[in-house]
Amino acid sequence: MSLAEVWQKWWNQISVKKLRNMPPIICWGIWIARNRNIFQEKETEAVSIAVQCLSIYSNIPNSEDEKEPQKVEEEQIKEGVPWAYFDGASQNNKAGAGIVIHLNNNHTLKASIRLGNGTNNYAELSALKFLL
Repeated sequence: MSLAEVWQKWWNQISVKKLRNMPPIICWGIWIARNRNIFQEKETEAVSIAVQCLSIYSNIPNSEDEKEPQKVEEEQIKEGVPWAYFDGASQNNKAGAGIVIHLNNNHTLKASIRLGNGTNNYAELSALKFLL
């Protein structure tokens, strides 16, 4: 049985939607430990991976209603209070980043940059660095 077939079987048999996330969370925890081992030469105990995975799992919303992204209402952006926004994205391994810095109604900076090849994580972190 292929990994795709196992995943599909798991997905169809689990009625609690939140539990469907466990296999990718576990894979992600193992991937993070693997990267720490290879790139930082630090070993990670299995218990630490399990704790990290459970932490991620516990922060997943329980209901469909909680999955709605939080919306920033216009009145939450107070007049005269500076704010900044950043975002990065990657599609087909081509990454980009953008920022907005708003000081007041007369001074707003919007900028974007092409990052070349990179993942979405790379794009997000580069956007934050670009903003800072």
